[in-house]
Amino acid sequence: MQTLCRVGTGLTLAQLRKFHSDFADAARDEAPPGWEKLPRASRPDKWIEGGPVWELRGADLTVSSIHSCASGLLRAREAGGPPGGRGPQKGLGLRFPRVVRVRDPADKDVSEATTAREVLRLFRLQAGTYDAAEE
Repeated sequence: MQTLCRVGTGLTLAQLRKFHSDFADAARDEAPPGWEKLPRASRPDKWIEGGPVWELRGADLTVSSIHSCASGLLRAREAGGPPGGRGPQKGLGLRFPRVVRVRDPADKDVSEATTAREVLRLFRLQAGTYDAAEE
């Protein structure tokens, strides 16, 4: 399990209330087995296993010492480490995230959500350092 951001904007009060009522029974305080290793700052308030897919938009992707998306995949120079090899255990974070919409499960479910490698590709495209030969 990796994190990309914490989001708290983009939904109306009515949408938040609907979300709460739709998922109140599925929300758990404890992490599902194997997912409890997230750093404290990255842990969600509640866990919803197989929960909804939210489409997010943000200002840009940045190297993060808090979020773990693509951790271990960043090049050293991308993560602020010495040239060559892989960077320190930093990940990517989405700056100023906001919810655009909640995806219909018939359209896109959790198994089809954007992967860490796809986020890394977007980060490199944004930075102008994408090299298709590396994939």
